[in-house]
Amino acid sequence: MQGKIALVQERSWNNSLLCYMKTLNTILLISLFALSPLLKAQTTYYTGFDTDAEKANWTQFTKGKTGNARWEIIAGGIDGSKRVTHYAPTGDANKDSLVNWYVSPKFDFSEGGAIDSLKFNYFSFMNTFIAEQRVHIYLLVGSKDPSTSSSKTLLADLTSIYSGDDKQWKDTGDLIIPNTAVDCYIAFKFVAIDGWSSISYDNIYITSNKVTSLRDEVKEKNSSYVYPNPSTGNIKLNTNGTGTTAPNVKVYSSLGTKVWEGAIPNEGIELNLPSGHYSYTVSKGMEILGIHKLTNLQ
Repeated sequence: MQGKIALVQERSWNNSLLCYMKTLNTILLISLFALSPLLKAQTTYYTGFDTDAEKANWTQFTKGKTGNARWEIIAGGIDGSKRVTHYAPTGDANKDSLVNWYVSPKFDFSEGGAIDSLKFNYFSFMNTFIAEQRVHIYLLVGSKDPSTSSSKTLLADLTSIYSGDDKQWKDTGDLIIPNTAVDCYIAFKFVAIDGWSSISYDNIYITSNKVTSLRDEVKEKNSSYVYPNPSTGNIKLNTNGTGTTAPNVKVYSSLGTKVWEGAIPNEGIELNLPSGHYSYTVSKGMEILGIHKLTNLQ
């Protein structure tokens, strides 16, 4: 008899718990829909200057002397692909400094944003440095032409971070961009008179924050994903059926080195990666479908 009573009590407790969980889920769903206008989604831009799409809408401005030294996209990037580079002029007798800018496409930073990662190599032959040189990253507002921008905000000064190794890449880390109205642009500025040096940039990730709906948030998260994330073993990568053409995926280490690339079928694929933090891009043709981060703890 006591066993039956205990069983009835257990069922009653289970039913009460089930009702409570259903009520809690209902409240949670109502709360999510009520708060959906406040949910944040991130639009992340990536360029390695490798494809036409990644090179699009970058503009060069020469504000100092005229000469042969220019921003150019050349081989020698982090993973053997392309990079954008500017060499200092050499053997220039008139000592008239060049002031050259390389300016990004337009961004919406009305809700803030960040340069999440930007790899750079400031190479100076034999570690010699000329004091007149300047290597800066700016936020331009209102116009991508530096001479007509309504404001210029210095985001990073890389002038002193030079080395005698033209393959030693460094990362700026997170450069936070505050809420900024009007059109915004990321700009690389190089000032030089003479010298055997160069500045190169590669694998740039820029995030723009903006308010979106709950549906947009869910759609973005489900466009491609890894699981489990973080992982303690093999990682399963799935692109959630993006059509008949399998999307291409590039996986990068925290240092910006490409560690894997391939086409991902709709059923997904398993990646056995060493422990560490990674990012990966999903593209289809020249269109970047998504840029995401993953962690493997194995």
